[in-house]
Amino acid sequence: MLQSPTFCHALSRLGNSWTLSPGLVTGLKKFVCALFGKPIFDSVDDVRHFMLKVKCDGEISKEALDKTNVDFSKMPLNSASVEQQ
Repeated sequence: MLQSPTFCHALSRLGNSWTLSPGLVTGLKKFVCALFGKPIFDSVDDVRHFMLKVKCDGEISKEALDKTNVDFSKMPLNSASVEQQ
């Protein structure tokens, strides 16, 4: 990830202003996706959904979640939380 110009550019722009441009937010979300081993995803919400679906053997339902021990602390934040952080 250190070799990625997109990630390096996004991270270098952090702290320059209190407001984040849409491009910076998009770059940071892609960075979070890559941190969780899913660099092909652009959306942290899609990564969360994918990881949850894998944990639940392809079926996301109340019954599947009740049977599965999902540790949400090991999943990426949702989009709103990434933007807030």
